[in-house]
Amino acid sequence: MLGENIRELRKEKGITQEELAVRLHVVRQTVSKWEKNLSVPDAVTLQNIADELDTDVSRLLGEVPAVKEDRNELAQQLARINEQLAVRNRRSRRIWTVIAVVFALLILIPAAGAFFGAVDYSHHVSEATTLTDDPVYTETEVREAFDTVKTYFNKNYKGCTMESLSYDETASVSEAEKLTGLSADEEALIILTTFKTGKKASDTGLPAETRYKDWKWVLVRTAGGPWRVLTEGR
Repeated sequence: MLGENIRELRKEKGITQEELAVRLHVVRQTVSKWEKNLSVPDAVTLQNIADELDTDVSRLLGEVPAVKEDRNELAQQLARINEQLAVRNRRSRRIWTVIAVVFALLILIPAAGAFFGAVDYSHHVSEATTLTDDPVYTETEVREAFDTVKTYFNKNYKGCTMESLSYDETASVSEAEKLTGLSADEEALIILTTFKTGKKASDTGLPAETRYKDWKWVLVRTAGGPWRVLTEGR
């Protein structure tokens, strides 16, 4: 498929994902998503990719080279590929959703009594999301990350009150790019939160009645899978 062809040709040229991303004026995660067939570039970007890899669009698409690619026809081909990826990703997402539900039933239900006693449902948690015009992660994916943080917080920060969660894609991607120790098929993002500790010291060892702002949560996932908390703190 298109993603495999981009990856193979990039490696043949000895170019890293970061280098190709810089040349195309995108972030590395965007190149990673193309190569994993999680998204497709538009017609103009596809032509730029072909130019950077010293090949033609037909070869990237896995076709016999034509005399000249018609842009309208190329856009139609990309639209078909994108629809195929969307169907596959929806199927994959449904599978992961089922797995997540089963996991929640097996792990979280036994602690339901303590959980419901700790959560203050009268308190509203504000959520803020800022995405670029060409988002690395969709708003749905970011909301899933928010939910992961809230679930982890409610389980491990008993007695504390979450006030807000925020995600700024530009800042998050820039910092996530600097993370080390991630495998090639892992993606990361960073969520910031504001919360207060209760009248008693929390299980985390934080002092009582203290407000924390911009508490950082680094979340990672295998592409298409559920988010998990990697690190937390200021």
